[in-house]
Amino acid sequence: MQALAVCGYIAPDPSFDKQAAADLQSQVDAFFTFYPSDNPKSISMSAVTQDSPLSRAEWLKYVSVFFNKEWEAEALFRTIRTAYSDLKRAAQARSAAINRKPVVLWVYKGFDADFVVSKPPYKLAYVEDAGGQMLPDSKLQALGFVNNTANSWSIPQARTDVWKNTLKLADVIITEDYEMATAGYVRMKQFTDAHGLPSSNTGVPAVDRGEVYSIAGVISQTITAPDSKYKGSVGTDWYERATSRCEEV
Repeated sequence: MQALAVCGYIAPDPSFDKQAAADLQSQVDAFFTFYPSDNPKSISMSAVTQDSPLSRAEWLKYVSVFFNKEWEAEALFRTIRTAYSDLKRAAQARSAAINRKPVVLWVYKGFDADFVVSKPPYKLAYVEDAGGQMLPDSKLQALGFVNNTANSWSIPQARTDVWKNTLKLADVIITEDYEMATAGYVRMKQFTDAHGLPSSNTGVPAVDRGEVYSIAGVISQTITAPDSKYKGSVGTDWYERATSRCEEV
């Protein structure tokens, strides 16, 4: 697919167009899905249901079987595991040296008139492996958040005061907001507007220091770069690439 993109091929989005999905599937011998399907060409895999980053990446071995690439997959996974483990040890050693674990929030403006703090196990693992910590559930509950699922907490967008106070607790903010106009790339002005913050001197330390990051396009791409550095639509492949290459996160 990367080669097709380089050649300028633009495929229809099968997630929004059932006919497009059928057309694409008719052109292949098989396709991988992250969900059960009665399509005889579908091959189900469960990488994204795994709790740890390395467990998700190890599904490379499963995919490799269908291409007779087991040896290459094993070698690649060992490289990923070694790199990830090395980074984990270095990050945790640094946190131990300063005797402090930075607070990291994964957030986004929800579609149900709410603001959301996302806490699935694999994100918690990323943060803890990097020497950080997330806000405990008890703290979010005390602030007035509601546990929508086992993986997320939300509060109505009308409670901007509570949301701002929550953001103030973070040393680092990772936004999962998506900007359609720029194919995923979220700039700081878009973030502050979406989250009810002024464009400058927000009173949220992480924002004022520029410690806000987007998962769009390049993994953990900063959204504080001046607009002059923005070059076209970068898109977003984070959810796909981060699953198999956790050491790049």
